[in-house]
Amino acid sequence: SEIDPIVEDVMSAARGSRAIWDFGTIPAWLLDAPQPVGYPRDPDQVDWNYGAFKARPKPGALPEIAAYFARIASHYLAAGFRDDDGTVRRSGWRYPVAYWEVLNEPELEHDVDPALYNELYDAIVPAVREVAPGLRFGGPASVSPM
Repeated sequence: SEIDPIVEDVMSAARGSRAIWDFGTIPAWLLDAPQPVGYPRDPDQVDWNYGAFKARPKPGALPEIAAYFARIASHYLAAGFRDDDGTVRRSGWRYPVAYWEVLNEPELEHDVDPALYNELYDAIVPAVREVAPGLRFGGPASVSPM
């Protein structure tokens, strides 16, 4: 919910444009991190250290990662989602998003190599497409050649 006001502002500013979305960070609980990952106490504080730990997904976590991104898509594109406990979380939003970039600069955030990126892409796209069948996908947006 912390990002909802930012998404509302962006979508309001982009009204009439074909939006390209990217929620590129895999959450820490799905990563095999060598140490706990800290978060700023203030949700408005910018934190560029989220990828410093170079953790890769936990073994067997691809379905959970795909489900995580599908829930984000459902929250913003299909008016809500069902959480892991089965509770329906209604948002009311049905934003007109045309494109979804799968991850962003994955080689920086989680030391994702091309093989792992393809596995993640192949897991995430069908899960998000189930929520938004007309959505088009792309990626990787890379800071340097993978």
